[in-house]
Amino acid sequence: MFESKDYVLCNGTRIKKSEVCVPVDDRGLCYGDGLFETALIFQGEPTFWEWRIERLERGLDFLQFDKAWIKEALHADLKEEICELIQANHLNSGLGILKIMITRGVGPRGYGFQSANTPWILIQTIPLPAKTIEDFRKSITPIQIGIHPFPVPDNDPYRKHKLLNKVPSVLAKHYADLQSWDDALIIDQSNRLLESSGGNLFWWENGKLCTPPQELGILDGVTRRRIIQLVEREGWQVRYESPTEQRLMKSGGIAITSSIRGWVNVNFLGTKPIPIPDESIQLNQAYWATLET
Repeated sequence: MFESKDYVLCNGTRIKKSEVCVPVDDRGLCYGDGLFETALIFQGEPTFWEWRIERLERGLDFLQFDKAWIKEALHADLKEEICELIQANHLNSGLGILKIMITRGVGPRGYGFQSANTPWILIQTIPLPAKTIEDFRKSITPIQIGIHPFPVPDNDPYRKHKLLNKVPSVLAKHYADLQSWDDALIIDQSNRLLESSGGNLFWWENGKLCTPPQELGILDGVTRRRIIQLVEREGWQVRYESPTEQRLMKSGGIAITSSIRGWVNVNFLGTKPIPIPDESIQLNQAYWATLET
């Protein structure tokens, strides 16, 4: 009997994780030519599945994967196959992480991909220690963030997709670790704050919830989309703004959203204390409540 997390789906076939073999000339390995998707597993299913499939399809289309292959890969039974994997890994009653990685597959040496026509898909699950949503929520405490000083290009279209090449996020998180922060915000060449190394950015200003617009080159985060939906349902106003460090320092609250941790409040920006308003607490509760209904 295999322990949890021992099975993966590799090109549609369930095998042991130890049996996975990535070809040395796979374009994802050589060039980061591919993308990924991450989801929280709750009650035996990936959360917000329809939105994630939609984002995967947009990303594959952006990378100019064959449209017929996209349709075949993201078939209607994919969720059922993933749920069977979750069950095989004994996560149907607990919490976990689902990760889908898609590369363009094996191709000849060089950047051109005309001859690379067999994409590669790996789907894995990772267990989380918490067994209930309530326990998981309690484990998510306010964080300290800062700003990564090395800018990315303005209005970068590549940042709108979960591409395998996440070097700016990797370096931003490493910089945060060196500063003993929990995370770091990424800035563009116009000194606009975009998002953190692993999540979308929100802040409160004059009683309104603000977030950077996608046009700046940020990821269309699934949790970000759900939070905006909840805010608008409550009749609150969402503003799409281009934040600076000075604006965030004067804000009435800051939060980072991610697929796994949901809404995460920020209590320090650098060394400056950041308040956590009641509205942030309400939004956090409302977000997790949507998963339990």
